Amino acid sequence: MSERMSLDRTTPVPVYIGLGANLDDPRQQVERALSELQALPQSRLAAISRRYRTAPVGPKDQPDFVNAVARVDTLLDPMTLLALLQRIERRHGRIRNGRRWGPRTLDLDVLLFGDQVLDEPRLCIPHPQMHSRAFVLVPLADIASAELMVPGRGRLGDLLDQVAEAAQTMLPLQVAAEDEPAAAEPDAAEPDAAEPDAPLKRASLP
Repeated sequence: MSERMSLDRTTPVPVYIGLGANLDDPRQQVERALSELQALPQSRLAAISRRYRTAPVGPKDQPDFVNAVARVDTLLDPMTLLALLQRIERRHGRIRNGRRWGPRTLDLDVLLFGDQVLDEPRLCIPHPQMHSRAFVLVPLADIASAELMVPGRGRLGDLLDQVAEAAQTMLPLQVAAEDEPAAAEPDAAEPDAAEPDAPLKRASLP
């Protein structure tokens, strides 16, 4: 473990969450999950990237994925947030069968948690593979500045340059207005695009 955050924080931390799905209507799996992120306790959904159709990484005998990245400003600690995200995954029928990078109904990954570095058996922050994955970096760049620092890896803009070839294979998907959660600003260029003073939900934790 490199660093632990205080559990009595009063200032929200910006957290970037990667979403992916390639089973059981993956587009709707992602849209439903984005709506569920709005309901996280002590948190606020601040921004959502465009959605992208991407080729699978790893086994090729599976459908293409739909990927996106959301920013959530939260008072939760990392492990509590992880537990809540895994609960959402289970509601979507996610089954962890040990097949690495295999098909799934929903994947929710904590990519960045402020500038924190964490190395736990159940959670590593930054996400260990995010720096080399176009399907993470491209949607992240939709809602974060190129100057965003990925601890231990460098600027987001520089990391994007390293995956430029893979990024060219990604297909942006059109999003209907009625599918967009109201709190989101999907075309925001900066991570602070959402209204900073909106209140956080104070619901009790599960």
